[in-house]
Amino acid sequence: MASAIFYFAIATITAYANHLAVNANQKSRSIMAWISVLIPATFAGIRYGIGTDYFVTYKPYFNYLAGIGQLELNRRDNLEIGYYLLNELVIKLHGNFQMVLFLSSVITFIVFRKAILVYKDRLHVGLATFVLMLLYYQTSLNIVRQMIAAPIILYAFHFIEEKNPKKFTFWVIVATLFHTTAIVALPFYIFINYFIQKKSGLFISTVYLILILAVFNFDKFATIVNYIDSSGYYVSYFRKVSSFKLSIGLLIRTVPYIIAVFLMRFRIRGDKTMQLYLHSFLLGNIVRLIVYMTQFDADRIALYFLVPQVIFIPYLTKYYKRSWGEFIASTLLVTFVVIIWYFDFIYMGRTATIPYVTVFGGQ
Repeated sequence: MASAIFYFAIATITAYANHLAVNANQKSRSIMAWISVLIPATFAGIRYGIGTDYFVTYKPYFNYLAGIGQLELNRRDNLEIGYYLLNELVIKLHGNFQMVLFLSSVITFIVFRKAILVYKDRLHVGLATFVLMLLYYQTSLNIVRQMIAAPIILYAFHFIEEKNPKKFTFWVIVATLFHTTAIVALPFYIFINYFIQKKSGLFISTVYLILILAVFNFDKFATIVNYIDSSGYYVSYFRKVSSFKLSIGLLIRTVPYIIAVFLMRFRIRGDKTMQLYLHSFLLGNIVRLIVYMTQFDADRIALYFLVPQVIFIPYLTKYYKRSWGEFIASTLLVTFVVIIWYFDFIYMGRTATIPYVTVFGGQ
């Protein structure tokens, strides 16, 4: 329970700092902005053994590059170039593995903040940060590389709204420098601008039906992935191991959204920003269906389309509280975030971040 209080406190303090960074006087803004980044990054940097990949991937990789250890058989020595260069920079500066963790987190939360500030006039920045911290901070302590790539993709999404394919493509490519799977976001520009916008409800429903059918036959894509990725590292994401089953986890992650979107459907219908992030969330949940039939890592493919919850939830709660139904929907969404955080990271122990342990030996 102490670790749960610890993570919740970090989320609350970081969110408040980011709120002040937008609303305080000019002199205090930059200070509070850095505090909102350095608080989560500091605790990410001094952690010890937190996350399933800590001893399996990241620490051995750093030791290998630093020439103080060997990788175990079947462990990759060719992680993405962006993460490789970050490790090499730290080694050149005579830093240690904790510095890599710290700088990785700094990059993650600087980019997340940049993505949130795109919509600072249309959402509660503090609430967006609170949602980010609860849903993704503990995840960032585990899948370090992908949680650098994910906020870059989130930032790139607003270029879809601006219909700027060059900038969108550029930032997707930047994201792939830290995690190759970020390339799955590239077709989303075409999906939104050519298959979704200005189309009839029937056409859109048909598109989603086809996608759902494709998901239930997703293992057929393993051959394609295996051809592209000769190492076979990512093909494991597509290996079918069970049949789909309805679970409480799936219900908790979807039902509150369904209720909220239903109550706010008329306002969302005329809002292009909300349509963009709603369709991202829908696509992410369709891909997430794979998780219930395959290895858990398949959830990482859905991550890029689910991270926009960081924009979606606070946008709704600020922009659409004009009736009792919409107030209830907004309250439901915020409550849902706290529930799913507790269910995933505290009760289920997802990402192995409980208990929190530091390099100084404390919990």
